[in-house]
Amino acid sequence: MVINSRLGIPLWLCWIFFLVSVVLEGAGTTCMKASQSFQKRLPAACAFICYNLCVLTMVIAYTRIEMTVGYAVWCGLGIILTSLGGIFFFGEKLSLAKVVGMIVTLVGILILVWFQESIPEENESTVRFSEEPLTEKA
Repeated sequence: MVINSRLGIPLWLCWIFFLVSVVLEGAGTTCMKASQSFQKRLPAACAFICYNLCVLTMVIAYTRIEMTVGYAVWCGLGIILTSLGGIFFFGEKLSLAKVVGMIVTLVGILILVWFQESIPEENESTVRFSEEPLTEKA
């Protein structure tokens, strides 16, 4: 099995899938909190669905976005989104430290995105997994 970017997905579309993944992660985290430790079924089900769709969209995004950049940006945007969700949906307090932290995170994300290199359509460093079973050598 060969894992690479042969799906032919344009980079801009991968970034769309990436942003959808971030929104789904934020929604899943917000629903998880709203489920009150999975005591409320509807928010718990929404959290489960959002997290699973989040992973599926991230898999597509990673076909052209470097993982070192993608995961850092995903985490940073997820932190900002869930922080805003806590403030707007659960009445958490917005402090100066939170605002500064979100701004610093956003600046770091912008730096990573501006200087990232996309994975080309045909990548010489394609990850290959052998389909042969592992056997012990004598």
